[in-house]
Amino acid sequence: MNNAPLITPTSTPLIPASTKEIVIFVGYPASGKTSLYNKYFKPHGYIHVNQDTLKTREKCLAVVREEMTFGANGCVVDNTNRDKSTRAYYIAMAKQLHVPVRCFYFTASYQLAKHNNFYRAYVAKDVPVAEKRTILPETAFIGFKSALQEPDETEGFDEIRRVNFKFQGTEEDRRLWSRWMS
Repeated sequence: MNNAPLITPTSTPLIPASTKEIVIFVGYPASGKTSLYNKYFKPHGYIHVNQDTLKTREKCLAVVREEMTFGANGCVVDNTNRDKSTRAYYIAMAKQLHVPVRCFYFTASYQLAKHNNFYRAYVAKDVPVAEKRTILPETAFIGFKSALQEPDETEGFDEIRRVNFKFQGTEEDRRLWSRWMS
């Protein structure tokens, strides 16, 4: 069992008190990104921006620009954002808009993300129909792994935080999730 805190470092608040910001999530598919958004950012009025829904980077960038210009508390870019060139678009926009940009790097391993992929498609219950997931192909995980450039301060982030995967659910859910973990 992983006893590390969910998010490190723990020395600063997860949600800033009064500053608008852009948050960029970096991590494998099925590493907990959307769950973290739903639990911690959505209740504070952050807008969820996801290329799976919007289909193109250009649409994602347009939503971030509009929301940050016209009143959202923040935007969470919930894509895999696996390389520096992808993240650079959002970092440049944050600088143009004079808002902080933080990165949340999800540390789930390749094997854990693949396991979560199957769990959320086949086992997870009490998930709204709109959030039901299908099995992602192996290429989604291989592609992320081969192209991953871990985020670092030289990219222009105001802060980088690490997110350690923590299963969330009932004891029965945990039993089912753990059944196939080695």
